Amino acid sequence: MKATLVQNLKLFVASGAIALVASGCSGGGGAPPAAPGVALLNGVVSLTIPAKSTAATRRSVEFISSLATSVTIAVTGAPTVVADVSATSPNCVGTAGGRSCKIAITAPAGSDTFTVTIYGGAGGTGLVLGVGTSTVTVSASSFAVPVGIDGVPASLTITAGTTTFASGTAATTPITVTAIDADGTTPITGTYANPVTLSITGTSAGFTLTPSTVTASGQSVTLAYDGSPGVRTIGISGTANGIAAANVTPLSISVAPPLNIYVVNSDYGGTPSSLNVYPGSANGNAAPIRTITATSYLGTGIAVDGSGMSYVSGYASGTSIIDEFSPGANGNVAPTNVISEPSNYLNFGYNISGLALDGAGNLYGAVSSSGSPPLFVAVYPPGATGNASPSRTISLPVSQNAVLNVDPSGLAFDTAGNLYAVQNEDIFGGPYVAVYAPGASGNVAPIRTISGSNTGLYQPTYDAVDSSGRIYVTNLGTVTVYAAGANGNVAPIATIAGSKTGLAGNGLSYAGGIAVDSSGLIYVTTGVRQLNPSILVFAPGANGNVPPLRTITGSNTGLNYPVAIAVGP
Repeated sequence: MKATLVQNLKLFVASGAIALVASGCSGGGGAPPAAPGVALLNGVVSLTIPAKSTAATRRSVEFISSLATSVTIAVTGAPTVVADVSATSPNCVGTAGGRSCKIAITAPAGSDTFTVTIYGGAGGTGLVLGVGTSTVTVSASSFAVPVGIDGVPASLTITAGTTTFASGTAATTPITVTAIDADGTTPITGTYANPVTLSITGTSAGFTLTPSTVTASGQSVTLAYDGSPGVRTIGISGTANGIAAANVTPLSISVAPPLNIYVVNSDYGGTPSSLNVYPGSANGNAAPIRTITATSYLGTGIAVDGSGMSYVSGYASGTSIIDEFSPGANGNVAPTNVISEPSNYLNFGYNISGLALDGAGNLYGAVSSSGSPPLFVAVYPPGATGNASPSRTISLPVSQNAVLNVDPSGLAFDTAGNLYAVQNEDIFGGPYVAVYAPGASGNVAPIRTISGSNTGLYQPTYDAVDSSGRIYVTNLGTVTVYAAGANGNVAPIATIAGSKTGLAGNGLSYAGGIAVDSSGLIYVTTGVRQLNPSILVFAPGANGNVPPLRTITGSNTGLNYPVAIAVGP
């Protein structure tokens, strides 16, 4: 019977491929012997096995593992071929991208089912790395066999767009399943030979996975949270035939307390100071959900820890203090703890402004004093109370005449534990943001300083750092944003300013406190002297003369002279 050459099987993984080519009906070419009375076409399988890789760069939907050692090709009505495709096989030759192998096969005329199985061991043994089946009509003149090889997952990793939801707020997040083949590094792209079943562990009420079965790479899966209240943690895991539990990297999802906005309302015009707490979604003329009023004067700094404990700087009987209020505190309540100025500073003045907490729970306060040093950061360990001395201090840079320096205000931390301190403008030196390494103490130089004419800093007051390390600073009428790691006389990467922003800087409005939440929303207090006091919420990445997404303002808000702001549970 005459041969007709037709490419009839083609598969790609990175550079991997299989091709079957019909070559005739005689018994030549090393093909297995024909069954009695059955006329067979001879063919050659061309198989390209890629080198080991950590990248899934292939564009088609079939998969060949770099661990392929042997292959079986079963055809209806013909002997099953078992072939060596290892690196030392005489069937294979090395190539730049791996190796190319040629295997003789036979197939009878008519409707045939081809099953291709790739193994990690010799002689069709060991791990099954990929399988594919296709039924086609084989004729003497031509036949084409498109067979998709499906990768066999050996391990799984599950990730999500976000791993934290706020209790009470419905939300969704995409789930990504990455299946790795037996070589431990190559992601399987295309259809999985064994589907992955996802499941929710823990208190799953309120959560839904759609779909819960993943059959191919890149398949869209969504985790939906219905907003049901309650702080909890769930897990998302996956199973598939052939995958040991130890080879699955599950995902942990937490439901955190709802995000709240904390604003220190400073004393002005006979109106008592207060700490106002608003829901994170507040907008318009929204009333606070809690208002803490105190006999002490609540001043210019606030920090909130992960439990909702709030720390507010202020004064009582002429003494600078830090009041601590328990989570959920409301009304005219006494603080649970008070840190007052150290006894050795009673004759020198001790003004605490901005506050910040580090990851270990140490409380940092920006201090100005007529003593020495005149400007510094006081660090208090967890549990500090009364007129305890700071566990350490960090001296801040001062200009020629420290007496004329304006108080430092803002303090913030990045995820690496670096401290960012804002110094307001004075008549001898320009404003700056000084960055200190974790554990800094004494008269140590900052590791970086943002200052100079290009920075756009003008009477800066507070700062914040987002999860990517970008630095946000409020100025008179503007918010300037600097790249992570910014140093020296650098221009901001973004500036929020203009008539649409609500940050006019004309004495009626100004940028005061600032906070950035985990989603990148920017919260800014503005308004002075009882004229349009507001909380402005800008979109992540806001730049230029852009209006806020939301504005909390009006008679119901209780805002009088909003200064410092924080977001937390």
